[in-house]
Amino acid sequence: MSGMERRTFLKGLGLAAAIPLFGASLASCSAASRNRGSNGDADSIVVVDSGGEYSDAAKQAFYDPFTEATGIRVQPTPYESTGTLMRQLAQSPGNYDVLSNAPLGAVTMQAEGLLAPIDYSLLGQFSDMNDLPEDGRGEFHVDSNYWASVMAYRTDVFDGSLVPQTWQDFWDADTFQGPRSMQSDISPIEYEFALIADGVAADPKELYPIDIDRALQSLDGIAPHISTFWASGALSTQALAQREVVLTTIWNGRAQGLIDEGAPVAISWNGAMRRSNAWMIPNGSEKVEAAHQFIDFTANPERQAEFAQLTGYGPTNETAYDFIDEETAIKLPSNPDWVDEGFAFNSEWWAENEAQANEAWSRWATQ
Repeated sequence: MSGMERRTFLKGLGLAAAIPLFGASLASCSAASRNRGSNGDADSIVVVDSGGEYSDAAKQAFYDPFTEATGIRVQPTPYESTGTLMRQLAQSPGNYDVLSNAPLGAVTMQAEGLLAPIDYSLLGQFSDMNDLPEDGRGEFHVDSNYWASVMAYRTDVFDGSLVPQTWQDFWDADTFQGPRSMQSDISPIEYEFALIADGVAADPKELYPIDIDRALQSLDGIAPHISTFWASGALSTQALAQREVVLTTIWNGRAQGLIDEGAPVAISWNGAMRRSNAWMIPNGSEKVEAAHQFIDFTANPERQAEFAQLTGYGPTNETAYDFIDEETAIKLPSNPDWVDEGFAFNSEWWAENEAQANEAWSRWATQ
């Protein structure tokens, strides 16, 4: 894949319109004042991630190689939800050094003063930040990978010519029978899929601003067939793997992991919702320099290429594709073959409306 092709499809992701743009410069304190106390006790850092296969892959691609390169051990710890994480950060500042979350999480956490700004002058030892898209280099976050929320299904239940491909199919429980699962309010609720099932085009210009009432009315139609609303990526994987459900919304990397293990599972990219993960540094960390060193290391193209090959999540460093084979590249959500079939998640809308959207969903879920 040429450099021009990489740049073309990264721009085609549409993620630049989804989150606020920030410059690389800091508007506050100097690196020296923010790093007091970070040098003498940087033998280890605590990194918060989503657990499960994601954490396993991060250990292989990032954590262990980082320790080997720097001598700094990484202690991963999973989180249940952004809300829970925010409460932990507020109650016990200093317990964590690096956070893995979505840019929406960065917007939400920064509004509460929970994040330290990224000092780009501390980055560049292991990677070139100019190889990351501009919108992925935020004031309080650095994008780490692209992923997508997709539909996955059991191929031992649906095979031949009649397989679910669209969100209308997901909602058609008469033709495509069996229990389903969808994401709960651990992250933005999947209103977009409900709207697409109801006839709205899979286009950000049509989906946003979200018509919450219409989306909930659409969810009424599928609710009797939802056996569970999963509260973590690991639970969505488990339900599909153990055939507790035959159709589910799922993060593409989780589904790809099952496929790579030989499970009878397939992904539909039709109407996929493209998003990104990002690294952040919480206020209160006493290991800010080591945290920056870690973030810099994870932006290295070879490290991102290995993570992509392990997870099915797309790299944010475009030069990582120089180290990714074509068989792997075709599985990634940033692949040009899938871009036109999906849409970009609008973090800006969700940052402004998440509380209202979650309250509406909670009322609906408890009816």
